[in-house]
Amino acid sequence: MWTGTPGEKVESDRVSIYARPMRLLFIFLASCAAPVVFMGPASAPMVIRITDERCVDGKRAAMTSAEAEQVFVEFRADIEKQVPIEPLRTPRSLDDVLEILRRDQIDLFAHGVAFAGKEQGTRARVLEAQLELAWGEALVMVAQLLERQFAEVAMQSLRQRARAAIGQTTSFETKTMLELSENLQKSRRAIDAMWVLAPVHIERGAQMALKLLQDVPDDYHGYRVAADYFRLRADWKSFDKMVEEVAKRKPDSTGLQFLLGVAAVDRFGDRERGAEKLQKAIAGDPKFAKAQAMLLLLADTPNASYEALVALHKVNPSHQLVVLAGPAILAVYNAWKARGGEQGEGQL
Repeated sequence: MWTGTPGEKVESDRVSIYARPMRLLFIFLASCAAPVVFMGPASAPMVIRITDERCVDGKRAAMTSAEAEQVFVEFRADIEKQVPIEPLRTPRSLDDVLEILRRDQIDLFAHGVAFAGKEQGTRARVLEAQLELAWGEALVMVAQLLERQFAEVAMQSLRQRARAAIGQTTSFETKTMLELSENLQKSRRAIDAMWVLAPVHIERGAQMALKLLQDVPDDYHGYRVAADYFRLRADWKSFDKMVEEVAKRKPDSTGLQFLLGVAAVDRFGDRERGAEKLQKAIAGDPKFAKAQAMLLLLADTPNASYEALVALHKVNPSHQLVVLAGPAILAVYNAWKARGGEQGEGQL
């Protein structure tokens, strides 16, 4: 069995993750078997299978675009019930649209795109393109983190069962973990919808970005948006050209630090340098939610994930990673603390 090397990128058709020393998590999503393979010490590999409600007669039914759109109509309706008053659902200016982009909040993107699409001028076109790309990437980020939480919760459940066998856990811990596992299973439908819709929004943003480069070839924002698109495609040659133009125009921009930070991880597997650049972007704009969300994706221990979650919650408590993945991150963190004999529970 392959154990990987630190920083080595592992890819399937739907997930990209990075190997960690002595432990690799690999998720196969194309089949109904969907094994989640944990490699801890080489002497004790464990396999956990996660059921999938879209599996029929051993085959996994593909979600249609219409079904995926309906999932997000329901998702936005749920958010609106939980947060009935949100002024940015009815943006009144492009400044409001910019704030939607800064919040990186998935249930607001449609409102921002609709408003920007009706406005005239380069700024409106830039924001519209940025929102579409951000929307697509946000879907990917949530899906990736939720997939990872499936694995983390499964691992913590196994450990809790082992502790329960020797009387070192409580019925409350066991009940909490069971409820969380059930809730994650329900999120399968949302994950499928995210993988269906993400490329749609990224393609829309890509077309807008390329048109901006043609229409305003000397504008910083056109290169900034195009750099994001080429980064998402892993077209690093084109990415380098766009970043060079961005650096010429705004060498101290938070956007440039963000681009360099994410590229350090996705391109070179350099998590430390990536985190350093993302922190610089946040220092330049403390409300830069997407940069903080990227740090959450980079976190690779229960403690680091919890700290990054708390930081993201402070920036935007309604961010989709907080709302959808936060409960699982908290549960895994508290289980990790209990296993180490520490007192108290993590909270948001």
